[in-house]
Amino acid sequence: MGDTALASLLSPNRVAVVGRDDPAVAASAIGDSKTFDPKTLAETGRHDWFVGTDLAIVTTTTGIESTVATLVDNGVGSVLVTVPVEDPRWFELVEVAAAGDVDLVGPDAALVVPDLGLQANVDESIEDGAIALVGEDPQTIRSLLAEATYREIGFSTVLATGRHATVRPADAITALGADDDTSVVLARPERIDRSFYQAASTLSSGMALAVHAPKWACVDDPIDAGSLGTIDPADLRNAVLEQAGVLRVDSVDRVLDLAPALAEQPLPEGDDVVIVSNAGGPGVMATDAVGVSRLSMAELSEETVERLEAAIPDRAYARNPLDLLADSDIDVFSDVLDAVLTDQDVDAAVVISAPNPLFTFEEMAENVASARSEHESPVVTALMGGESTQAAASRLRAVGIPNYFDPFQAVAVLSALADQRDAAARRETEPASSAPIPVGEVRTAIDAGDGARAVLAAAGLTGDRPDDGVDVSIVARDLPHIGPVVAVGIAEYAPVLNDVALRVSPTSGDEVRSMFDDLRASQLLKGARGTEAVDVDTLVDAVLRIAAIPVAFPAVDTVDATVRASESGVGVTDAGLDLGDHQ
Repeated sequence: MGDTALASLLSPNRVAVVGRDDPAVAASAIGDSKTFDPKTLAETGRHDWFVGTDLAIVTTTTGIESTVATLVDNGVGSVLVTVPVEDPRWFELVEVAAAGDVDLVGPDAALVVPDLGLQANVDESIEDGAIALVGEDPQTIRSLLAEATYREIGFSTVLATGRHATVRPADAITALGADDDTSVVLARPERIDRSFYQAASTLSSGMALAVHAPKWACVDDPIDAGSLGTIDPADLRNAVLEQAGVLRVDSVDRVLDLAPALAEQPLPEGDDVVIVSNAGGPGVMATDAVGVSRLSMAELSEETVERLEAAIPDRAYARNPLDLLADSDIDVFSDVLDAVLTDQDVDAAVVISAPNPLFTFEEMAENVASARSEHESPVVTALMGGESTQAAASRLRAVGIPNYFDPFQAVAVLSALADQRDAAARRETEPASSAPIPVGEVRTAIDAGDGARAVLAAAGLTGDRPDDGVDVSIVARDLPHIGPVVAVGIAEYAPVLNDVALRVSPTSGDEVRSMFDDLRASQLLKGARGTEAVDVDTLVDAVLRIAAIPVAFPAVDTVDATVRASESGVGVTDAGLDLGDHQ
């Protein structure tokens, strides 16, 4: 992991275990490790062996106050507590650790680094892999880990920090972003705050971050957005994660569905999918799943159609979805897969097989594995045969091809890979803009108490209000945990239809344009019912200027403005300014 802030925790060279012998704690591949009795440790006080120790794992509450104090005094890098500790007692330990600038992880924390043979508070034997799993709630993380082990998913790192640790999931994400052995981070944070957003935003485009988080992860209550109405906490969570280039996952089961594909499959260049099946019903299921996803059915080229017609049974149709019928043998599947994956208009494939007397699922797995190795497009399978598919599924996993029983799951994973492609591209777009406002003039207007219109004029919104146009509400707020955000909506529709787009500030011109594209009423800005399209560039500039005010002036709690946009420009029609507790 290199020289990161959490290297002592996630890649230690020397480990001390303080407490009872515990089969759930091991550091087998770390050459320098030792177990200590807490009573002996309390009696000796300073211990030369601890000097230079990266990580101490505490497995008992007996004398835990003196244990932590001794570890801190001896300069241990990080302390991980694997046992439950009641809150008042724990917070005293946090103060001791903070005074010594030592990371304290817990209570009831869990840590696994298979490459080092390091395992704390986890019973399963974990295989090495390219996926990291991080979160706060140890029970949730251990449950996910147990299910992942059942599915034969390997991990580079697993960390359950505990709910009151000085190390948060955001810290782990930042550290794992520098880990060459990790390509996917699965996170289950209880709270998504500004630090989490920043950690996610700064990951490289080659790192996938998939997050399952509760509705209330960002804020505890619905957000009062003034003229835009009320924003649901889930909408804020979704907007923050999307802007940061994060895949939001709706269920913990789907987290594990996605993980192997994100780690092993290439990202599709586009959204066009081909479905190859030997059973009509499952092929229809997959087609229906494509219809309700972001994906589309690929149009096969004439050259591909000709190849297919020469390979498939006479009763089958050489069109997508491809139903090869039950009398197609494994050689037909091989020819068909090569043909469709060679087609430049095909971005991904779903291969579906029901039980068939002409070939085994193991033969199908070898066929798919061979086809995937010769092409650059992602491929997922739905082998629909229960226990009889286990050996085949294991073979597919060995070459990075995920298998699912339900064709809908297979399509959903391909859709998520397309989302990851867009998320990676999002992190490479223009950086957030600095405040495009004359700070000194705005400060003078705020201090003078001249009102919201004067503040907006000082910020550069000086255009005359058009007689006709589209009224757009723009609200910039400073929210607890998240910080400054900006929301937009068409004034007439936003509060009634909850048609609001939101971003974290500071933001960029491209992000603001995407906000307007997100609105269901966005066509009004592009021209509707004989009206002219509005001057979007000037409207975007107005949003950036309003969004910049709470960023530059923390004393400003809310700016709530309505502007009228037309083809000739943008002018303020109404405005309010709230200084909150700073008035």
